[in-house]
Amino acid sequence: MEKPMQFALTAPFNLFPDGPTTTLVVGVGLAKYASGKGLAVFLIFKKEKPEDQGGGKQLSVSLPQHAEQLDAAADEFFLKDWADNEQAAVVCVREGLITATGRSPVQAGDRQVMACRIDRSKLRDMTPAELELYKP
Repeated sequence: MEKPMQFALTAPFNLFPDGPTTTLVVGVGLAKYASGKGLAVFLIFKKEKPEDQGGGKQLSVSLPQHAEQLDAAADEFFLKDWADNEQAAVVCVREGLITATGRSPVQAGDRQVMACRIDRSKLRDMTPAELELYKP
């Protein structure tokens, strides 16, 4: 996977009501999967200082066999919305960070996987200080 481009959210949000800063989403990382097919999407969680552990969560899943169904120019990706990603996916949709494309889901094993897109109006460039704090 290529090094992600990082963006800050214009309006950070927490994945949980009254959640700790470790679940406060402050940014998004975007990269192409190694296969060159599909957009990799990562949530970036708040850090107070560079030495803090910080964290992130991958919001996308690589499905190269279905990648031709995605519009890369429209920042489309396959949403991983199961298991430990369920809450993150629900909140990101509710906050308007991602929206479903409206196309039929694709089959991946025993899962139906939705194609979604990032709403770039919810993002801004990170400042140099933010890039230093959240470097991948």
